[in-house]
Amino acid sequence: MQAKGLNITLPSLFSMGVLLYLMTIAIMAYAIVISFFSQLVGKLVRHFSGIITLIIFLATFWLMGKFMNPLWQQLDNFTQHMNQYSFSVAAFNGAIGLSTLIILLGTALVFLAAVLIYNHRIEL
Repeated sequence: MQAKGLNITLPSLFSMGVLLYLMTIAIMAYAIVISFFSQLVGKLVRHFSGIITLIIFLATFWLMGKFMNPLWQQLDNFTQHMNQYSFSVAAFNGAIGLSTLIILLGTALVFLAAVLIYNHRIEL
């Protein structure tokens, strides 16, 4: 089964679907880890804990967006270069895979910060 003008086969569509599914799981893990981190920081403060938790949650999303923005721009340059010459499902799958790795890198950094706060401040 091939679409007209595109080199798309059933196995390549399946691999694209699997990569998009993994990216969705990585995004959910990212949101959960940021929520965990903001709740830990909120527990360090006695007064206005809920407001502090919300502020930390939003600030963490903003800061991680600033951190990951150069990586996203490099990936965008790659995909624009890819679109100028020809569309390839393998190259698109590579872009999705790199996006997932960028999200997992951000998730690991926030999780590391949460673990350090938990071990040094809350568990004492």
